[in-house]
Amino acid sequence: MKYSALVFSTLLAISSASPILKRDSASDSTAIISSLSNIVAKVTTLNNTLNTFKAKDPLNLFTALKIQKQSSDVGDATDSAISTAQASGLLDDAGSLKVALATLSLSTTLKSFLANIESKKPAFDSILLGLVSLSQTTKATLVKQKGQADQLGAVIARKLTATYQGLAPGVQSQIDGYFDHAIAVWSQPGGVISLPPLSLGKE
Repeated sequence: MKYSALVFSTLLAISSASPILKRDSASDSTAIISSLSNIVAKVTTLNNTLNTFKAKDPLNLFTALKIQKQSSDVGDATDSAISTAQASGLLDDAGSLKVALATLSLSTTLKSFLANIESKKPAFDSILLGLVSLSQTTKATLVKQKGQADQLGAVIARKLTATYQGLAPGVQSQIDGYFDHAIAVWSQPGGVISLPPLSLGKE
C-alpha cells in the first residue's frame, strides 16, 4: 500500500476512535486549510504552464518569464500559509484531521509538479542551446521551496493534537524526498552561464 493511502486510512481510523476536544478550533483549521488550498492552486497553475514549455518553441522566453513569476507566487503563498499557521491556536482532533488531509493533498500536488519539472530540464537545456543555463537557477528555487515546505510542515505539526503529530514526520519526509529527487536532477550540468535565483517572495 502506498504511504499516502496508508496515512489516509490511519487518519480516518484515528478520527473515529479519538474523542474530540471541547475547544472549538474551526476558524483556525479553516484558515490553515484555505492557505494550503491557495498553495495547491498556485502550484497547479505553475504546473500547467510547465506543460506548455517544449523544446523548439519560439515562445519559450516568454513562457520562462511566466514560470518565474508563478514560482514567485508559489513562494508568496507558502509564506502566507506559514504566517497563518503561526497565528493559529492549537487545533482539536476534528481540525487536526482536516488540516492533515489538506496537507496530504498538497503533498500529492507537489509530487506531480516536481516530477513534471524534472522532465522539463532537457527542454530548458535544449531551448537555450547551452549558452545560458537555467539549471542552477531552478535548483536554487527548488532548494528554497524545500526550505519553505519544511518550515510550513514544522509550524503546522506544532498545532496538531498529539494523535496527529505522530504522522507529520512521515508526510514531511515524503515531501522532502520529492524535492530531493528534483534537486538532484537539476544539479546535473546544463549550460555555462547561471542566472540569478528565481524570486520566491519574502526573504
